[in-house]
Amino acid sequence: MTLRQEIIREIREHGPIPFSRYMELCLYHPELGYYSRNPDQFGKAGDFYTSSDVHAVFGRLLARQFDEMWRVLGAPEQVEILELGPGRGLFAQDVLDWSEKKFPEFFSALHYSLAERSPALRERLQLTLDRHFKTGKASLTNDDCDPSTLSSRAKPGHSLGEWPGGVEGRAVSSNEGETAAATRVPLIIFANEFFDALPVEILTTQGALRLAEQNEHLAETWVAPSPAELEFLDRYSVHPEAGERIEVPLATQRAMAEIVGLVQLGFILAIDS
Repeated sequence: MTLRQEIIREIREHGPIPFSRYMELCLYHPELGYYSRNPDQFGKAGDFYTSSDVHAVFGRLLARQFDEMWRVLGAPEQVEILELGPGRGLFAQDVLDWSEKKFPEFFSALHYSLAERSPALRERLQLTLDRHFKTGKASLTNDDCDPSTLSSRAKPGHSLGEWPGGVEGRAVSSNEGETAAATRVPLIIFANEFFDALPVEILTTQGALRLAEQNEHLAETWVAPSPAELEFLDRYSVHPEAGERIEVPLATQRAMAEIVGLVQLGFILAIDS
């Protein structure tokens, strides 16, 4: 089945779908989505690349920043970095390798968690970070839950909202066999080019966009905006004019709210260009 057929099947079963759902399927379908099909599409030879594809200096600079954050927190015996959407793991590799070499005290306290929902990229992470996985210095979020789970250290049963699908979070073991949330281990959440890839809603003067199916083709239709969408427009004083389409990042708002709730003690560092 092609991605187009999968989208049409869902529309036939459930009716017109929000644009955010269409975007989620296009990007994050576990087999057919853009980020799932082929990890080799990233990098200089692929469709796009990030700072870590250019040089290891990006990860090395952030390793120094993470070491400083750890010291500001009082140099605790344990600290966790949770990277959201780590891709192929180049940034994590640079941070771990450089920390091990230049910041051994910080490295000794560090556990590095990776929240990646693409099965293909999760396999690539296992290869890229093989040494650090084997030593227990790094780990992936739990395989048996939707990788939309934001933290491998969430309290068992704690709902982590919708990124973008939305499931109940589950914990995996850390160095000491407990969760960071449960033990109040300081948590540094890092996200590079993460939020700008989350699904959005589309609003115009006609309403909120839905994707319908007509004669096996996708067609646009419109419904009244939800209260949350209207609240967003009012909060930021952004209202579409005739012929204009506005992105409403409700998934990003939910994700950020959940992330903030996870950090009892620590930092959040997000980079989006």
